[in-house]
Parts: sequence; structure tokens; C-alpha cells
Amino acid sequence: MALIITGGALIVWVYVATASYRAARRWCVIEGRIVEIEVEAFKKPVVYVVLDYLRPHVRYEYVVDGQSFINNRISFDRANVEVPDEGQAKYWKEWNRGSAVNVFVNPNKPTETVLLPAPRRERSRHYRTVVLAGVLLIVVGACLEVYV
Repeated sequence: MALIITGGALIVWVYVATASYRAARRWCVIEGRIVEIEVEAFKKPVVYVVLDYLRPHVRYEYVVDGQSFINNRISFDRANVEVPDEGQAKYWKEWNRGSAVNVFVNPNKPTETVLLPAPRRERSRHYRTVVLAGVLLIVVGACLEVYV
């Protein structure tokens, strides 16, 4: 029974962790401008090694109903923003001061915005893996309940 509960908990965790991404699919997309951008380099332990990572920090300006706003949220999940510094294509490579960006705006709360409304491919794999692990735990747990 513990395996079934753990598997269900993993699936619920992914559902809750991705709720903001699902909500942002219904948000309005408007054009904004990068006001400021800098890239932070940092070290992150991954398994048994420490890797160099990069994380952009931006401020962007956008206008909703004639009112100007400035925000800095790139994604709902900090891990969705970080990228290993190993020659991998950086999603922010086209972002410069003054460049146009798509800003996803909550129509009910224009101060709530995001630049990346969905998990990047690498992060999506993480969520799918956790869901798959949850399903496998439920199946194994159910089999053990029936056959043992």
C-alpha cells in the first residue's frame, strides 16, 4: 500500500508543481522590452560532480491598457531558468537591452507575468520521469497487493 500512496503522491506533486504552467497557457501574449539583463555564473552539485551553470536575470517592461509595468519573472520554476555552461544553446541569446520579448500576462492580474510559460524540454523530461516513476510505483504496489 505504501508504494501506491508514494506513486500517487509523486503524480500529485507534479500536478501541483506544473499548475502555474497550465494556467499561463490561457494568458495574453503582448510584446515587451528588455530593460536590463545580466547572466550569473554559479556552481551546482549534480550527482557526484560540481558543474558550471548560468542563470539570466532580466527586467522587462510591458504595457497593459496604457499602463506601464516592469517585472523580472522569467519562469515559474527557478530550475527551468538555469542552464549548464557547456556550449549548450542559451534560450536568452537573443535577449539584449531594448530587444522585444513575448510577455505572457495574466489577464486578471496584469502584474503577474512570465517570459517562459512552459517548462523547457529538459525540465519537461524531469516532470515526465517523476510521473512515470509514480505510475510504476502504483502498478508494482497494486501487483504486490494482489499477488502477495
